[in-house]
Amino acid sequence: MNYPPMKTLPIFVTAAENESFLVASQKHYISLPAVSQQIKSLEHDLNCQLFIRGNNAVKLTPQGKHFLELIRPAIHSIIHAKKKVSQYESNTITISVLNSISTFCLIPFLGEFYEKHPKTDVRLSTNWSLPPSDQNEVDLIIGYGKKNSWPNNNVDFLCSDQLIAVGHKDIIKNKSLFEVLNSKKLIMVDGIDFRRDDWQRWGLFHNVNIPPKDRFLRFGNSVQAIYACLNKLGVLITRELFVRDLIANQQLKVIGKTINNENFGYYLIYQNEYNSLYMKDFISWIKTHISHGFVDQNM
Repeated sequence: MNYPPMKTLPIFVTAAENESFLVASQKHYISLPAVSQQIKSLEHDLNCQLFIRGNNAVKLTPQGKHFLELIRPAIHSIIHAKKKVSQYESNTITISVLNSISTFCLIPFLGEFYEKHPKTDVRLSTNWSLPPSDQNEVDLIIGYGKKNSWPNNNVDFLCSDQLIAVGHKDIIKNKSLFEVLNSKKLIMVDGIDFRRDDWQRWGLFHNVNIPPKDRFLRFGNSVQAIYACLNKLGVLITRELFVRDLIANQQLKVIGKTINNENFGYYLIYQNEYNSLYMKDFISWIKTHISHGFVDQNM
């Protein structure tokens, strides 16, 4: 029987479902060129083109769509069968998480976790948007949204969402709220639709006028924006969770008051009860680490 190159199939399914070779590289822990090579190998074996390549995205061809429909159930069944018959308790926990949470809330503190649990292997993936049922190799998601955003999954509350303005302590020292807003650039994230009105919401809450658009510095994601703020490029509007420890370490200072976003929060999402000892240890640690709220400060 002439089998296709089997190791390419899960990579193809991931790339096809997400229309992204980058996501496939992140989820399968291989390089982007390696993903491209695997797909080319599969296309050569099938003697057809599966993807239309663009600058920043890929699209399935009609043959690619048909192939995905045929093999996706089989791939998911194989993964499910492996979980059912596996006789050992894996020490690996794969967590899908926002890049900003990974960068500022997890990686700096994983050493503390490993000191207490040296046998646990934590792997972080920043492809967080899909539920665990569609991310078969992911054990846990740290997600942002409403509690009902992940139907048919177990969802545990971690902490509430708060909007907060911050600046480097050196550039806002001894300045009033008015002086800060009128003398510094305003940093914002405009690569995400629901983040584009953050400064307007903050200004309305504080009853202050926000400067015109030519005073803004725009970034595509929160990690870029936070590093810009740390490097004194301006003052930033962001999520409290992302900068909580930077504030505690006095690298950043709060401007004004935090604003509660009552409809959204951060959650742990998973399909199965975490009966693994390794999973229980991590869940207990992450809940203790993230669940502590930030005490509001006045400027």
